[in-house]
Amino acid sequence: HEALSPDRLERLVVQEFFPKFKLVLKEVLHQPQPDYERIMAWYQQWHDAIPPAIKDRNSVETHWDQALDIMNAALEGDADTKQTPSDISAINQAAMQELRRERFRAEQARAISRHSYMDAERTLKEEIEEFAGHHDFLFAPKKGLAHDGKPLYSFGQVTCYMDNKVIYTQHESEWKPCSLDQLLRKAEARRKKG
Repeated sequence: HEALSPDRLERLVVQEFFPKFKLVLKEVLHQPQPDYERIMAWYQQWHDAIPPAIKDRNSVETHWDQALDIMNAALEGDADTKQTPSDISAINQAAMQELRRERFRAEQARAISRHSYMDAERTLKEEIEEFAGHHDFLFAPKKGLAHDGKPLYSFGQVTCYMDNKVIYTQHESEWKPCSLDQLLRKAEARRKKG
């Protein structure tokens, strides 16, 4: 029999796997005392099981982001999961944040490894400058502006900063980790808006 093409595999995963995955995720988060470390390990196992041919596709990444949002909503006491902040231990919150940081570091590493012109010896700032130039975007400091003592930069029309080899961009009123590919997509979207 014939193997599935990446496009067909992507459709199958997006249409069949993710709806069930997110439903089960909500159910386990709805339990009286969810074990967040176990839930995160389960999430990571499924994340790692997605074939490399489709792992970095926008539709797949969007569903993983939605799953992280569901977990974050549970940690924040969202009514959908019927949890309150007092039900959640500080250890579990820290573990969830660490999972999110690790996932973004992994995304950044994959993005950097896909761009052979980037040298591993350089700093993240130098890599972003090169990446921006390669995609016809200006990456420059925003003079006199900082967040938590970290200088702010513009990547096209997207404001970002770097901390501990992680890029952060502002999403609504919150700063969130962002991979190079996500940073590029945001900048391209803003460029199209004019």
